[in-house]
Amino acid sequence: MKPAEFTRLRDRSGLKSALESAVTRHDVAQEAKKGHNIYALGQYLARVDDICGAVDSGTSSLARALYDNFNDRLLTYLEKASGCEVTFGGGRADKGRPK
Repeated sequence: MKPAEFTRLRDRSGLKSALESAVTRHDVAQEAKKGHNIYALGQYLARVDDICGAVDSGTSSLARALYDNFNDRLLTYLEKASGCEVTFGGGRADKGRPK
């Protein structure tokens, strides 16, 4: 992610809005599937709050916070929404937990 893009997302809660929008779109897409967890959106939004809190306090990078709170397809959605690719050790995060 370019520094200017990160600054733009952090201004006026842009990062939080982008992540909330992404998890909401994902949840809407999942509603039609059998076995959808009707409580998932609330859990996703709580994780978004955790991510924003960790990034704002400086205890975690955005990439690390995304990886710690989400996985699989939803992690990919959030990478696109935030403009931050989650990589560790030169490889994609979905190829194994970082050491």
